[in-house]
Amino acid sequence: MKARDLFNLANDLLNEGIMEDSCEIFFRSAVEAVKVIGERIGASILDDIKEKGTWEVQDLFKVILEAEERGIHVRRYWNSAMVILNCDGTPALTQELSKDVLKLIEISEELSKKGST
Repeated sequence: MKARDLFNLANDLLNEGIMEDSCEIFFRSAVEAVKVIGERIGASILDDIKEKGTWEVQDLFKVILEAEERGIHVRRYWNSAMVILNCDGTPALTQELSKDVLKLIEISEELSKKGST
């Protein structure tokens, strides 16, 4: 699933009061957005990921750091996704933090648009 589709599903679950599942899916949407960002900026870790055949958590962190080095400010949004993953906040806090996840998704979509033109 695409990051935005996952985000919308998580938001629906949160609105239905299904907190734990919504937290997990909000985080998954952030992960998918970071993967897109990594692909669009040509992150140096991509060859290793292709060789391994899978993304690991440290790969996501490397993409975040590389994006920051290139002036694509995503760390704050990723940090919010990490807080959501803990799922120990209130629904209102999760809803507020999800705005940062959405911003991360919007950045990935913007980079995708630039890459496809």
